[in-house]
Amino acid sequence: MVALQTLDELKDWKTYRVFLKERLKQLAPDGAGDERIFVSRTDLEFDLAGKPWSGRAVFVGEKGVVAAKRFKQQGVLMLEGSLRLEGKTLLVAGLPAQHVKKAQKTMKKLVLGYELVASDLAGDDVQDSVAETEAEHAEAADSEGADELEPDAVSAGGASGELAGKAGRIERAVEVWRVTERVATGQLRKLQKAILELRIDASAPVIRGLERILTRLEKIDDVALAAAEAAERGDAAAFEEARDRLRRKLAKMLDYVRKDPLIADADQNPMVPIRLAETLGKSLTQLLKAV
Repeated sequence: MVALQTLDELKDWKTYRVFLKERLKQLAPDGAGDERIFVSRTDLEFDLAGKPWSGRAVFVGEKGVVAAKRFKQQGVLMLEGSLRLEGKTLLVAGLPAQHVKKAQKTMKKLVLGYELVASDLAGDDVQDSVAETEAEHAEAADSEGADELEPDAVSAGGASGELAGKAGRIERAVEVWRVTERVATGQLRKLQKAILELRIDASAPVIRGLERILTRLEKIDDVALAAAEAAERGDAAAFEEARDRLRRKLAKMLDYVRKDPLIADADQNPMVPIRLAETLGKSLTQLLKAV
C-alpha cells in the first residue's frame, strides 16, 4: 500500500497514480454516503517518466484526506468538497465547477476509469462544458492537421469532409449530454433522498415520478451516436434516417422537459437546489443544433 509523505512522492506520477487508485477502491459504495475530496488550488508539475505534466492533485477517501492535510502543511493550497460515488462517476459538491473540470483533466490523464462531475452543474456550466469540449477537440484537430481536409476529401472510413464534420459535432455534443445526464441523475437522487427522509406516506408517488424522469433521459445518446456512426461510414442515406429519428426524439424530449409539471415542481422544491429544466434544455438544444 502506497503512502505519500513528501512532495517528491506526490509529484511522481506513477506513485501518485497507485495511491489514488487504492483510495478510489476504498470509497463507500454507490449511494452509501458522502466522502470528502480535496483538490489542489493550483496545478502541480508531475513527473511522467522524466516528462513534466501540470495538473491538479486530487485526494479522496479517509487516507486521501490525511495525505491532503499533510501536503497542505507543506504549502500546497487545497480546496475541500464532498463527493458521492455513482457507478464510476464521482459527483462532487461544494467545489467551483471550474476546479472540478481541472481536477477531471487529472483523472482523465490517470486513466483509472473514473470521472469527476460537479453535482450542482447548472445551465451556464453546461454551456461552459460545451465550449471547453469544442476547444479541446478543435485543438486536437489542428494538431493532427485536420484543417487540411478539403470539403470533398474522403476519410479512411469513407466519410466526406462534410459528413465527417457532422459526426464530430454530434460526438462532442453527446459528450456534454452524458455529463448533463449524470448531473441530473445526481440531483434527482439527492431530491429523492431528501423526500424519503421526510417519512411521509404520500411521498411514494413522487419518488416514482422522479424515477420516470430518469427513464425518459435514457437512450438519447444511443440514437445520436447511430447518426454519428452513419456519418463516419459516409452513408448519407443512413445518416439522414438516423438524424431525422434523433431530431424527432430530441424535439419530443425538449417539449417534455419544458412542460412536465413534475420537473417544474422539482426545480421549485425548497430542499435541494436544482435546475433540471434549464440544465437539460440547454444540453438537448446543443445536441439538436449539432445535427
